[in-house]
Amino acid sequence: MTTRVRWSISILTVIIGLTASLLTASAGGLAKLLSSPATGDVFPIAAVPTNVEVNPAVAYDEGRQQYLVVNQNDGAINGTCLNRWGDTLASYAFGSGTDPDVAFGDDLDQYLVVWDDSGDIEGATVGGVCQTGPGGAIPLPVTISGDRPDYEGVPAVAFNRHDSHKDYLVVWQDTSGMPTYHWAIYARRVNSVTVSGSSFPITDTTHALNYHPDVAYNLNRNEYLVVWVSDPSMGSNQDARDIYGRRVYNTSGGGLLAGHPIDTSSNSQDSPAVAAYRLNYTTPYLVVFRDHWNDFAGDVRGYLVDGDGWPHSLVNISTAPGILEEEPDVTISEDIGKYTVVWTESYGMTAHIYGRHVSPVGVPEPIFAVRKATSYRGNSVVAGGVPAPLAVWQEWNGTDNDVYA
Repeated sequence: MTTRVRWSISILTVIIGLTASLLTASAGGLAKLLSSPATGDVFPIAAVPTNVEVNPAVAYDEGRQQYLVVNQNDGAINGTCLNRWGDTLASYAFGSGTDPDVAFGDDLDQYLVVWDDSGDIEGATVGGVCQTGPGGAIPLPVTISGDRPDYEGVPAVAFNRHDSHKDYLVVWQDTSGMPTYHWAIYARRVNSVTVSGSSFPITDTTHALNYHPDVAYNLNRNEYLVVWVSDPSMGSNQDARDIYGRRVYNTSGGGLLAGHPIDTSSNSQDSPAVAAYRLNYTTPYLVVFRDHWNDFAGDVRGYLVDGDGWPHSLVNISTAPGILEEEPDVTISEDIGKYTVVWTESYGMTAHIYGRHVSPVGVPEPIFAVRKATSYRGNSVVAGGVPAPLAVWQEWNGTDNDVYA
C-alpha cells in the first residue's frame, strides 16, 4: 500500500503513451528492513541523469520472492523487477501519467499497475515472470475509470485472493458529476484482462472533500478496507480533515458496508495507508496516517481497526515534538508476523526515512533509520518480503529526484 504526495520541488508533465515496451535493464538494489533494527545496502532503482523520477510504489511476489517497483519518470510510468537480493531482472514502460500504484495477483500470476492518465485511471498487467528479452512486452493499457466523466486521480489497488473472484479492486478520488468542490472515492473491479462491472461510489458524493484513498484486502474475511481523507469543511478549515474507512464485501455490486470514522479527533489527520493481517481476527487492520494532534508539524500515528471497521486501539508510531513526520506507508509480513511502517522525518531542507515494526496487537518495536543523508528524501513506500520487507523512496540529488531502495 502506498502514500503519494505530489512534490512541489519537481514540476511533472504527463505525455500520453500508446504503447508498452520493454526497457533496457538497469542497476537496482534494496534496503531490507530486517526483524532487528538493521537495514541492507542502499541502491538506486531509477537514477537516470537529468530525469525526474518520483512517486514510487512497490508490490511483492511471494512465490518467486521478487518485487516490482513502479515510479514516474519525467511523466512516464516505468517499472523495475527485482529479485530478493535487489538485482534488476527487467525494466518496463507502461504508459504516461502520474501517481502509480501496483499490486501482485498471486492466483493470476501477474502484477496490475494503475496510474492517473490526465484525469483517467489507466491500468496494465505484467506477467509474474520478469522477462529480460522481447517476451517481456506488456499489453496496452486499459481505461479503468472509463464509465466516469471528468477527472479521476490518485489510484490505489489491492488483489482479492478468494476463490470466488481472484480479481483486483482499484480505488481513486473522483471529482466528476458532483457539485463544485465536492469529491468522492470511487472503485471498480479489474480481472486478469478487463474491467469488471461498473464503477461504484465508496463515499457520499455531496458532503465533503474525500481524497487520498488506500485499500487492503483480507483473505480470511473476504473483504477490502478502503480508507481516505474526509474534509467536511471542503477546504475552508485546515483542522477539519479526518480519516474514514469502509469495508467492501467481495461481491460484483460492491457489497458496501457502513463507513466509519477512523480518527476524527481535533486538529488535522491526512495521508492514510492501510494493511491487513488476516491471522488477527479481533483487529485485522492497521491504518496509519499523519496527525497534527501534538503540534503543527505533524506526527505519524495509527489505529488498529476491528472486524466491523471501527477503530480499536491507538498506536503511536513516531511523535517527536517539533519535527515534521509525514508520508507514512505500512505493509504486513506474515513470515515475520509483524507490520512494518515507514515514513519521512523532515528537518528543513534535509529529510530522512525511518521505519518501525509493529506487532499484530499494536505493540511498536524500536524506531530504526532506513536512509539518513544530507539531502531531501520522501514518499517512502514498503512491501512485505522474505527475508524482510523492502523500502523504496525518492531522493533529491541536487539537480533532480531519483528513486532508491
